[in-house]
Parts: sequence; structure tokens; C-alpha cells
Amino acid sequence: MKGLKAAGSVMAVVFTFSSLAIAGEVKDREVTQETNLQAHETKIEKDRTQALSDGKVTRHERRKLHREEHRQSKRIHHKKHNTKAAATEPTSS
Repeated sequence: MKGLKAAGSVMAVVFTFSSLAIAGEVKDREVTQETNLQAHETKIEKDRTQALSDGKVTRHERRKLHREEHRQSKRIHHKKHNTKAAATEPTSS
């Protein structure tokens, strides 16, 4: 059930950003980035739940979760700083 709930929230994010994109407030690339970030978050939560399902998180599972979280952190950092740089660049007239 949790997997279905998470998948529903991803769809809600897609719908929200798609609505903004139609209105011209968000670019298609931003919609894709947000969707990908949400999908990765959902996968991390699924893997965490699976690792805890037997009551013990093994060293292998811990390392996998840590690696996934680190990669997600890098994606978020890249998105945040890439967006900021694009917004502050002067436009040529």
C-alpha cells in the first residue's frame, strides 16, 4: 500500500507542475527534473522500507541506502545551483 501511496504523490507532483507548465510558468525541463527527483525519493523510501522489513539493516543495505541518499543530495544540489545560475545570467539584447 505504501508504494501505491508514494506513486500517487509522484503523479500529484507531475500534475501540479504540468499545470504550471501549461500556464507558461514552469519550463518542461523543470517538470522533468521535479518528476525525476520525486521518483528517486520514492525509490529510496521503498528501499528503506524493504531493508527494515526483516528487522535488521545489513551493512550492504546501509551502504546502498547511503549511496542512494548521497546521489539524491547531489541531484538536489545541482538542480538548486543550476537554476540559480540560469536565473542570474544576464540576458543579451
